[in-house]
Amino acid sequence: MLALLILPLWLCLFGILSKRLPDWRDAFLAAWAVWGIAITALTEGLSLFEELAFWPLVTAWLLISVGAAVLFWVSEPRAVMVSVRSVFSGIPRETSQRILLSGIGVILFITACVALISAPNNFDSMTYHLTRVLNWMDHHSLRNYPTHDLRQLYLGPWAEFVILHLQILSGGDRFSACVQCISMLGSVIGVSRVASKLGATGQGQLFASVCCVTIPMGILQGSSTQNDYVTAFWLLCFVNVAMDLMNERVTWGNATLGGATLGLVALTKMSGLLFAAPFVIWIGASMYRRHGMRAIAVLSWMAFCIVAVNASHFQRNWGTFGSLLEPPDEDAYQNEVHSPAAIASNVVRNVAVHAAGLPRGRGVVVGVVQRFHQLIRWDINDRRTTFAHTRFRFLGPALHEDTAGNPLHVLLGGLAIVICLWSAPGGSRNRIYAVCVCTGLLLFCAFLKWQPWISRLQLPLFVAATPIMGVAFSLTGLRRSSLAVGIVLLVVGVLPATRNATRPLLSMHSSILFRDRTAQYFEESADWQGPYVAAAAELSTTPSARVGVVCGGNSWEYPLRILVREAAPNVQFEYIEVRNSSRHALLGSSPIMKWPGTIVTIDRSDLDDQLRRGRPAFALGPISIYRPQIE
Repeated sequence: MLALLILPLWLCLFGILSKRLPDWRDAFLAAWAVWGIAITALTEGLSLFEELAFWPLVTAWLLISVGAAVLFWVSEPRAVMVSVRSVFSGIPRETSQRILLSGIGVILFITACVALISAPNNFDSMTYHLTRVLNWMDHHSLRNYPTHDLRQLYLGPWAEFVILHLQILSGGDRFSACVQCISMLGSVIGVSRVASKLGATGQGQLFASVCCVTIPMGILQGSSTQNDYVTAFWLLCFVNVAMDLMNERVTWGNATLGGATLGLVALTKMSGLLFAAPFVIWIGASMYRRHGMRAIAVLSWMAFCIVAVNASHFQRNWGTFGSLLEPPDEDAYQNEVHSPAAIASNVVRNVAVHAAGLPRGRGVVVGVVQRFHQLIRWDINDRRTTFAHTRFRFLGPALHEDTAGNPLHVLLGGLAIVICLWSAPGGSRNRIYAVCVCTGLLLFCAFLKWQPWISRLQLPLFVAATPIMGVAFSLTGLRRSSLAVGIVLLVVGVLPATRNATRPLLSMHSSILFRDRTAQYFEESADWQGPYVAAAAELSTTPSARVGVVCGGNSWEYPLRILVREAAPNVQFEYIEVRNSSRHALLGSSPIMKWPGTIVTIDRSDLDDQLRRGRPAFALGPISIYRPQIE
């Protein structure tokens, strides 16, 4: 199990930090942050020499593991006992708390089983999340390349960095979903620590973890290969450090850790910075009040850390698109108008999408939202605040990882925020935290266009809000009801854990326990399995080691390529006939062949005349294969 080579570094860091930090949960979060920076540096470093391959990675991780073990033994030979003792000393003794802790363990265990057993089949993963990983593996580098789907290049790559390491070391995608699953575990632990810093009791800290582990969107994404839970985890790591920076623990070490975690948020998903921005302002105001101009120096250093973590990714974007963030020919995700009515429209629609988690009442919610827009005299589908060609409506089943809602958590979070704003249990710090959560939502609505699948982008905000729920249910009259509410949440949480729409554990016809792994790739498009499997078999026998790809900007490319890779690992793919702003991107020192001996098309018919004159050697469903005769 060579994929486990990536873990010794974290274990050693956790052991060393456990004796230096006041709580084992601080060490847990800090160790992951340092590990996240290390994997970024290693990936970028090997990429510079085009050495992102099996043996360079194995060698690098072995050296890192040995070095970390030596450092651990020299600095803290007994730290492992301290770490284990501190973790087990935190296990609650009360029966009610053990019930909640057991429920948390059950949800996490089921999610981990689904993550390990199932094949990745998320739509975005099939089009770009995992496809970019295969391209990096083919090129042994992160350098930009011509592609028909620009999202493979400019969107934050950190989660895919880890998937890249896991795929190279394990030889497949069996562990790809573990990145989100571990992020879910880390968030469940982290929210309890943030809740404790806000003054929550032990019961309140446990309740915060229950609220976190039962977020329906979080459970569904915990076994996926998306990156929203990874973003949520890095945001939570930053918030945890932010609480220290605001509690008189202003050190350069904390400032570096805070900047690094913010950098990892940006490197994973830039939208996460919208939720982090209010906390940054809180840090700056708090430190300036106590330390004056030193606050500016600390914030400047944090900004430098953010840029340093993202520098290579920004450089690649700038070199290809002339922009740090997104290319000019990509669909705009940002709102084009920021009037009060536009923001109010987005707030209402962003909250309303969580009615997707209700078994009934969707029509009523749509009617209420439409009536609200009539009152404010704003088009509910205004193109300036609505993404591309989408319209306000509910998409897909209630237990789908792209569209699921979190109705109970909206109610609990709203109640907790009102309580904290009204009475500030535990002090004004909790009122400010609640304001930061609300401000994060407003920034999100003011900046990003509404889209039907926007509830998944809100996952980091829900995770960041759960500590407030723990405070409200432990420092007010609600504390007696925390056990009952927690049990209800855990019981309801079993449904998304076991009945995921694309990876069901319990199902009469499509359980992942009984379905072939290849069939699981096509859970959302079963009709495509036959064409893709047949095309993969055809490409696996191709005499050419290089295959040209012509596809749409949102095509299911990954299943075809992973099936070919399993049968013929030496076959490499490259994009041809690229007509967007990435067409001039250089692929290292390797020449780009315009016409490889074999060409596969997916969802495309507007091909070069030279191809059109010849009949395809294979044509089935959305896929055609050509073997043009080049003079």
